[in-house]
Amino acid sequence: MNITSNNKFFYIIICFNLFFISLSFGKEKLLFSANNLETISNDTINKRIFQNNVQIQKEDLYLFSDLATHYPDLFQIHLSGKVRMYSLKDSLFCDELILYDQDLTRFNASGNINFYKNNQKIQSKNLNYFTLDTLNNIEIQLDGNIIVSDTLRIISGDSLFLNYQDSLISKFIMIDNAKIISSRYAKINSKSNSQIFNDLFESKKIKIDFENNYIKYIEMDGMSSTKFNAIKDSILNGQNTLSGDSILIYFNNEKIDYMNIIGDARGIFYPEKNNSDVEFELKYNADRIDYNLINEESYLINNAKVEYGETVLKAGEIYSDWESNKLEARLKDNIYPSVSGFSDNPTFGNLLIYDLINKKGKVVKGETEYGTGSGKMYYKGETIYRDNNLTYHVSNSILTSCNHDIPHYYFKSNQMKMIPNANIYAKPMTFYIQDYPVLSLPFAIFPNKEGNRSTGWIMPSFGNNTRGTYMNDLGFYYAPNDYIDNLFLFDVYDRDGIEYSSKFRYKHNSGKKWYQSLEGSIYYKKYTRFDINNIEYKDIFKLFNKGNYIEDEDIIIKHNQKFNPLNSLSIEYKRYSNTNFEKISLKEKLEQKNITKINYVKHFNNNSYLTIGYNYNNDMLLTEPIDANSSSTYSSVVGPDFSYSIPTRNLINSNNNQWFEKIKFNYGLRYSDGSQSYKTVSCLDRDRDGLCDENEDDEVLCVDNDNDGECDYSLSTCSDLDQDGLCDECIDDNDDNVCDNCVDDNEDQICDDNYSWSSMEIYNKNYGGLQNDLSFILSSPFDLVNITPRINLRYDIVNSYICSDNIEDYICQGDIQVSKQKYSDRFSWDSSISFNTDIYGLLPINFLNLNTIRHKMSPSLTFTHKPKGGTSFFNVDQFYYIDNNLTDILNETNARSVSTNTNNIISVSLDNQFMAKRNNDKNPIYLFEYDLSTSFNNNSLEKFTPLIADLSIKKPNGDKIIDMDFLYNMYDEENNLYIKTGKMPKLKSVNFNMSHTFNLNSSSNGYSNILNNANDTTRSTSSSIGNMFDLDEYKPQLSNGKLWDATIRLSADAKYEDSQWSVESPSMTLNGGINLTNNWVLTYSGNYNFDKGSITIPTFNLSRDLHCWNFNFMWRPSGDSRGFRLKINLKNPDLQDIKVRSTSSNFRN
Repeated sequence: MNITSNNKFFYIIICFNLFFISLSFGKEKLLFSANNLETISNDTINKRIFQNNVQIQKEDLYLFSDLATHYPDLFQIHLSGKVRMYSLKDSLFCDELILYDQDLTRFNASGNINFYKNNQKIQSKNLNYFTLDTLNNIEIQLDGNIIVSDTLRIISGDSLFLNYQDSLISKFIMIDNAKIISSRYAKINSKSNSQIFNDLFESKKIKIDFENNYIKYIEMDGMSSTKFNAIKDSILNGQNTLSGDSILIYFNNEKIDYMNIIGDARGIFYPEKNNSDVEFELKYNADRIDYNLINEESYLINNAKVEYGETVLKAGEIYSDWESNKLEARLKDNIYPSVSGFSDNPTFGNLLIYDLINKKGKVVKGETEYGTGSGKMYYKGETIYRDNNLTYHVSNSILTSCNHDIPHYYFKSNQMKMIPNANIYAKPMTFYIQDYPVLSLPFAIFPNKEGNRSTGWIMPSFGNNTRGTYMNDLGFYYAPNDYIDNLFLFDVYDRDGIEYSSKFRYKHNSGKKWYQSLEGSIYYKKYTRFDINNIEYKDIFKLFNKGNYIEDEDIIIKHNQKFNPLNSLSIEYKRYSNTNFEKISLKEKLEQKNITKINYVKHFNNNSYLTIGYNYNNDMLLTEPIDANSSSTYSSVVGPDFSYSIPTRNLINSNNNQWFEKIKFNYGLRYSDGSQSYKTVSCLDRDRDGLCDENEDDEVLCVDNDNDGECDYSLSTCSDLDQDGLCDECIDDNDDNVCDNCVDDNEDQICDDNYSWSSMEIYNKNYGGLQNDLSFILSSPFDLVNITPRINLRYDIVNSYICSDNIEDYICQGDIQVSKQKYSDRFSWDSSISFNTDIYGLLPINFLNLNTIRHKMSPSLTFTHKPKGGTSFFNVDQFYYIDNNLTDILNETNARSVSTNTNNIISVSLDNQFMAKRNNDKNPIYLFEYDLSTSFNNNSLEKFTPLIADLSIKKPNGDKIIDMDFLYNMYDEENNLYIKTGKMPKLKSVNFNMSHTFNLNSSSNGYSNILNNANDTTRSTSSSIGNMFDLDEYKPQLSNGKLWDATIRLSADAKYEDSQWSVESPSMTLNGGINLTNNWVLTYSGNYNFDKGSITIPTFNLSRDLHCWNFNFMWRPSGDSRGFRLKINLKNPDLQDIKVRSTSSNFRN
């Protein structure tokens, strides 16, 4: 810059390496030093700029920076660049600093501030410093990420106000996000070294008052919370967390003396495991909490609550003595103390005392309830005391399940002991009904598990039926813990026998041991009954006499075990041996078996899985045959086998969006050791002696078709007892109108057919081997049409196979006709490609609140190619001829069958779905579906398969009401294709099925019928009778607003075949009920079969709610179990053995 006299300002630059200058700044002079000095002076500004190694001194105040600008007219000095300020007691480091006033009593610092005063360090973004007077009274204001720290605490927030008097801090106010971390020394135990534990205080605003540089109190306001450590005698006892609208904390010698939490006060005490007598964490809350940490006591005032383990205390006020760890809940402002421990229902009283250490409690003039619903019980007592085993002791007590002020019944006792989830013991006990003593006992036990598992005796029921006078379900239930239980039951029928059963169950979960979970059961039943073939007079006391009885046993063992989330094992064994055919049901007859099943499954992280299994099945009782030459499998063994499967997944995983990335594959491998089965064949047994009529050992009947007087052993049977060479139908030599040679139930003088199982046994062996399946699928790369090509590859290896040497070039070696060969294989494949898409159409309408009908049409076309036979890498032919019929050589093996010809198949289908939309309703309404399908096979005699049409009428929610299947023949009787002759396919058969449920009811004030459609819409129709007569004075008063309701289900199957319709199994099921009064209800259930014209098991049930009792009368007017049952019992599930029960002789539950 050029300097001339014409410039508007005077510019002076003085540069030298080192200089000292003394300038006047207020009363005292400031000493400046720097490497460079620049002075600027004109009409508007007067300043001096010091650069490089700037130093400023005023008495004991020293300042250092890279740059300093002095404004003498403004009494300001601006410093920047590594600013440091030192005094005897304080020091300041920042990016920029402005000094004000003549005496430097005020300054402003900004940028990375680190301010040290006494033993405190203050960090912030901005600082304003004011000296109030000559007595070292100072005020400091800070804002921006403030952190104040000393040797014991760290304080942070957004804004801070500090006041010092005589160099000692007197007031501290932190605003916004205020937080205090205070450190104290303590030991984990008496032998450990001291370590630092931090107390935390957080609030919107924190105000701290000091006295002699020590904290006097802390006032926290706005969403206040604190976590402070409970330290006694330098040992850590635990940690307290507190929160409230505001918190006041008073200190004495740097220790918390007293604390007030005001407004929604809440806290949790976490005990130190090894140092505190308190076992569980302690939660507490009230409107206000006062702590006296010196005396170790606290007061929870107004709406007080304490939670300790499973124990919950509530009261108007709760006093806590932490020296003795006792709580005292007191009555205040009509809020009664209450305690709840083992159930959801509290115990109330006038005063409650609870010991946290011993877990004992006492309630004066207490009352409570436990259980839920019908299992709820109520009890009162002069005093209620709970010991450390969670057992309740009640003096002068009353126990009932009736919630009336004057209960309908109750149990009264001088001393009562209640064990949660176990039993109630009373000594003595008197049973009262309507305040009248009914029964007194010196000692009584009640279950106390709200209807759940409880060890104890099971009271029997008594009655009379076709099996005689009986005692049912006398037993004992044993449940020692939550993991196992055992049920023992004992039944006695004086004209039938004795039955005993036991069921042991176990269940346990464990995530740390070698199993994750296991459960199972062992069921055993033994039935000792009279042998009806050896005894005429049945005396239950002579049942076990030799020859009077036979025994049946059932055993069922189940075990399921999960080793981890991916591995599991299941084992099942069943053995039924009940031969009492007259007394067991058809279902039980079909289950006379011996079954063993073992299955292991392992899942892998890639969603593949491995299974290993074994299955053994042995029928111990076969159903009676209905014709001759039928067969039934009575024993089979499958396995052992195992399989491994990889579900469908991408063949190539990449994100290049190429067509080959859409190729997927799946793989399956299965090995089986094969299977074995045994069958028996039925035969004709007219004389019902259990022997086939054509057998030589049956001397009653023989077969003589050629009339030569000798048995031919043919399946057509006749009798030739008079040895005249002619077959006789019914022989009655003694003229008693009873056939001597056979059974004639219908008395038509013709022997009735009867069939038995022969002694012939058929053994079938299916040889095992290895199966491999690999499929590749290409997902369609097109949007409008889905094109899905697929190829399936199969490779099977079998352990053995049976071959027959019937043709010259067949590979079976040797002269034998049939031989067993080892090892063969087969590779086979097929391929297909499918085309399908969806076409949508909309039809606007305005009918019954419907505005649109949507038609979804889904055409599908599939081409499938299945080549002839398979390939053997062992060079084994795949087929051989038997009687000029080409036969699969691996027919009785684990290998998959193949076709003897190449098949090219075209499958076509067209699915049509119709739905409707209602105005302002997002959910569609289903109407009906109509689907068509057929296929073409070039290698079939009738190349086109029958056309199948399926019509489904839907409920609005999509469920079927009517389902009709139509089958159309594509060829006429001369095997000509109808379409080629200009005709439509001919209807061959129709299958019709309807199943629908109607819900009906009539309200007490409208007498309306309501038909509930599937979409829960209702339609109400007023009864015409209601318009003719005034029925209001005759209407019952109903608690639920309904006079009656009913459910009707109609079902039928119809078939059209050979130009004729037939209806199969039409039936109607009716379930209904009538509310006779508020409490009396009559219900009915039954099924009407239209073919038989009869009702199956009609049942009437009359019941009444007797508040804490139930009345029930059931009557079946017809059927095998016709009769009645009367039952009156207490509702409470734990007391339902207190009952009156009576049944008729034939009635069965």
